[in-house]
Amino acid sequence: MVLRNESGLRGTFAVELSRFETTTLTFETDGPLPAGSVEVTYYPAETTKAVLAVTVDE
Repeated sequence: MVLRNESGLRGTFAVELSRFETTTLTFETDGPLPAGSVEVTYYPAETTKAVLAVTVDE
């Protein structure tokens, strides 16, 4: 997924990420960004604990 605008991005953006693949974030700028210019918030998927029983025959 790419968020792009010729004049730059400003504002808040929400994107859907895969639960099964590692996500890498990359930022391209025309110069250094001041501290706090980018904020990333991630909410993990809700999960349910379960017991998995495995039987192995010899």
